[in-house]
Amino acid sequence: MNSLEDSQSYTEWTGYHGTSLRSAEEIVVSNYRISTADNDWLGSGTYFFIDGFTDPVDIAVQWAKYRSWDSTTRKLKYRNYAVLKSLIRTESHLDLDDVEDLMMFNRIRASLVSRMEREGYGRGTSALQNDCFVANFALEKLKLDALVRREAITPRRGQLRARIPNCRIMCLKEPTRCAIKHDIVTKGSV
Repeated sequence: MNSLEDSQSYTEWTGYHGTSLRSAEEIVVSNYRISTADNDWLGSGTYFFIDGFTDPVDIAVQWAKYRSWDSTTRKLKYRNYAVLKSLIRTESHLDLDDVEDLMMFNRIRASLVSRMEREGYGRGTSALQNDCFVANFALEKLKLDALVRREAITPRRGQLRARIPNCRIMCLKEPTRCAIKHDIVTKGSV
């Protein structure tokens, strides 16, 4: 099956993705690209802000503005941003805000400790890199479409850094299969 549109057994989500206006226009036509950095919050995939306890559109706007700045060149990468609203359908996901799902994730992490050390993870890598490794393994081994959790994100330069969650995020493993409709809902200038 190419998409979950015809599937009878799925969870439906609304996800918001902040990016440059140019990228947003490309996504509407050709769908999302997958981030494969080794320090992504919940592994490789496309990231969305979802409903939880804060306004996901507001967080996506803040994120798009934050990502416009290139800290290496100390210049803006883009001046115009957009927020996409996507309809997402998943057949399987782990919600790491749910105790049982979190316990499953932690069992997977415990089973991976020696493998992670052999592959260079552990003491010499960041907690984010270790979590990303475990998340990628969980997504693959459990054949998950997505991982979901509350997260503490600092989407504004100069904002007080914190560990207490301020939003809810989703990492979607295969956006071309699960993210089936995209609309630009907000545009602005950085």
